[in-house]
Amino acid sequence: MSPTEFCRNKVIRSKSNFTVAFALLNNEKREAMEALYAYCREIDDIGDSGLEKDIARKKLDWWEDEISNALDAPTHPITTALRKPIKSCSLPKTDLLKIIDGVRQDLNHKPFASFVELESYSDHVAGAVGRLSARIFGDVRNTEVLAYASELGIACQFTNILRDIAEDRENRRVYIPLELLQKYDLNFLNGEPTDTETVKSMCHEFYIIAAKKYRRAFSSLPKENYKEQRPGIIMGMIYLNLLKKIKKKKFNVFDKRISLNAIEKLNAGWKGLWGKIPDMNI
Repeated sequence: MSPTEFCRNKVIRSKSNFTVAFALLNNEKREAMEALYAYCREIDDIGDSGLEKDIARKKLDWWEDEISNALDAPTHPITTALRKPIKSCSLPKTDLLKIIDGVRQDLNHKPFASFVELESYSDHVAGAVGRLSARIFGDVRNTEVLAYASELGIACQFTNILRDIAEDRENRRVYIPLELLQKYDLNFLNGEPTDTETVKSMCHEFYIIAAKKYRRAFSSLPKENYKEQRPGIIMGMIYLNLLKKIKKKKFNVFDKRISLNAIEKLNAGWKGLWGKIPDMNI
């Protein structure tokens, strides 16, 4: 199996929302995104695999060395596949390594005191992915494109956090900043009731913060870069529609994991394809 096939198989098995937009890309860019996605999936799986922390840290250390040597002597199919886009798309190793650092934070997880800390973490695990993707999609010489990609990545991560509150709680992880939880006198690790108006009010405030991030992201992308950045816009539209569905379900994120069905994803993707930036009324 070639490195390209290895990455493509990993993408196919993931059934991720992100892969919907890959169909818009030419072969070279699609293979680059498949390699990037496979890398992100590989690193993320280390944090979620239930491995002993020492073993997981050693795996992350190995990947750190592997990325550092990706241009010279890659040994893994993923880094072999990444070698070409690292050169052709000028993918900075700093952002590739940030993703590893983000998973390290998960291994040593402790609740974030503030939104400043949450944003820093989210930039590592999602903002960096947004910037790397934007470089693959097209021209990023205008720094506003990278700013858009960072903000959109963080917005998607905030959406994941809101959707996954129940799952994270079961794993003794809390990503909602303490400054927001304390405002509502909440502590999700204490086994307190979840179906309360107080919890829903807290979720609504977090929703507003996430929605504003989508607004800032979409409004900051220069019009001349819109066409080539459409794959990222479609990804963002899918996650924005997921965020809106969470609100529509009255923030009932504890009983059942909220997701978009295939028709909802296609509808969101279609709007992104034709440049229909959504109504951002919050």
